[in-house]
Amino acid sequence: MKKIAIVTCILMLAGVRAEGQFFQSVDGWLKKQQQKQPYDTTYIYRPQERWRLRTTAQLEGESAMMVAVVPDGDSYGLKLDRRLKYKHTVGVGYRNLIVDAGFSPIGGKYTFGGAMNIMGNRVGVTLEGGLSTGFNGVALTGGETTSNLPDDGVIMMNVGLSAYYAFNGKHFSMPAAMNQAFRQLRSAGSFLATFTTRTYGMMRNPDLTVAIQPEFACTGLIGLGGGYAYNFVPSVHWLVHAGLTETVGFLNSSYAKIDGTAYDFKPEVPAFVTKGTLAVLYYWGKWYAGIYATFDSTIYMGADDVAYLFSRGTQNANITLGVRF
Repeated sequence: MKKIAIVTCILMLAGVRAEGQFFQSVDGWLKKQQQKQPYDTTYIYRPQERWRLRTTAQLEGESAMMVAVVPDGDSYGLKLDRRLKYKHTVGVGYRNLIVDAGFSPIGGKYTFGGAMNIMGNRVGVTLEGGLSTGFNGVALTGGETTSNLPDDGVIMMNVGLSAYYAFNGKHFSMPAAMNQAFRQLRSAGSFLATFTTRTYGMMRNPDLTVAIQPEFACTGLIGLGGGYAYNFVPSVHWLVHAGLTETVGFLNSSYAKIDGTAYDFKPEVPAFVTKGTLAVLYYWGKWYAGIYATFDSTIYMGADDVAYLFSRGTQNANITLGVRF
């Protein structure tokens, strides 16, 4: 038994040592990545502190509308507006990594979803998806309101992948404004190239007792576009950001099921995705505070003989406070 205990202790100590070496290797790699400054450091600087703490209060809104005219000339539609959702998060960061955890005391029970953001000075990618209910809205027939919808009457779905490329990534930093991972030291702007692929869906809740049309509608698109963003640095303490992009979805498809009949609407005209970003940040010492916001609008207006319209808009406003050490 003594021999077994000695062997067990030796193995445990070896495992602890190996685990310690592994984490030291990971930390060393993260440190090297953090120390890299492959841009003009008179304009952009990556903070070198090891830890970061932040808290963020977030307010989100969402609205959507669709109208379809079927071959017999009747028109049907939905007009939806979701109540505001409040979310509060606390984040802990180490080196270049940060994880946020939060809760939604207001409006949170009406949504489910998530997003993954990889935001760099040159390239940024966002993958997101979710389900939303809790909409206030009405059903339309012939342009007239036929019924008011309960909060759980319609389920919205969205899945999307979007990306940007900043042509002046050596001097302009999008993450400095939108997630505070970098510091913009001097004023600079950049033209942006954008790519977006998205799918939106509206579905009537199968448990809904009120008969509304349409039963289901879906619009998908793939598009390319561009825009411009600018970071204004009036002093060492302030950063003011504004950006606007337009993506044109020449490849798109729409489908709707109305009164038990399925309709495909041909993509004769493009869809348009408009996105704007705003931010105002203040720095003092290792602390920072500020507000940043995004708005995102998608609209597809079919040609006269297509007779299909879809639009969706989201708004997101954030108040943040953070410290590095």
